[in-house]
Amino acid sequence: MTPQPKYDRFDKLIERHRTLIYEVCWDYSGGDEDLCVELMQECYIYIWTYLPNLSSNANWIQQFYWVSWQCRGALSHWKRRKKHEHNLIDLSDVDRFPAHDDSAAKETLEELRQLLNDEERQILDLLWQGYNDREIGQQLQIKTGTVKKKRQRLYQKIRSRYKI
Repeated sequence: MTPQPKYDRFDKLIERHRTLIYEVCWDYSGGDEDLCVELMQECYIYIWTYLPNLSSNANWIQQFYWVSWQCRGALSHWKRRKKHEHNLIDLSDVDRFPAHDDSAAKETLEELRQLLNDEERQILDLLWQGYNDREIGQQLQIKTGTVKKKRQRLYQKIRSRYKI
């Protein structure tokens, strides 16, 4: 028996568990149809990405729980990304910074970036993009604990500089 190509396995898995994915996303979206569709796409991406980890001999129940787990991971990741998108430091309306026009905000941001070394800048950029410590560690090829410590030091440096 030849192994199924990844796209065939994916199609069959999605077809079999489409209702589960829809219901999980519908509940998570609070009944917002557009958000539900966006969340389903996130789930599909996660399922596609991690499909090689699912045993080709998995039965329906194992597939069901695996898909549930992937949806949970996708929605958690989506929530973290959205949270970070809304919590980015908006330098133009923080009273602690010298001015409220765009040029002053850009100067302040550039000043902040000058305080940081290259690795800190990379970590800050990835944090602003919504990545967690584990994902940053994977991208920078360093341990998760190291990323956490560097993130804490980075935040401390920013807080002490801007008296936040």
